[in-house]
Amino acid sequence: MTKTRKAVFLDRDGVINEPPVDSPYVTRPEEFKLLPGVSQAIRFLHEQNYLIIVVTNQQGIGLGLYSGKI
Repeated sequence: MTKTRKAVFLDRDGVINEPPVDSPYVTRPEEFKLLPGVSQAIRFLHEQNYLIIVVTNQQGIGLGLYSGKI
């Protein structure tokens, strides 16, 4: 028997983090700032046995402004 698990997909920019003030893109780790309440919400979902998946469409990578590696 296969065990199923609930999952939640969260978009990154504007859903879990604040957009940077001086750029449309988060290009460095220090620019990444969680929105208020996000860490508590993710913790709650984790405690309810949800698989948390963060998805993001990073146009800046496609434009060559930065790499996808941190």
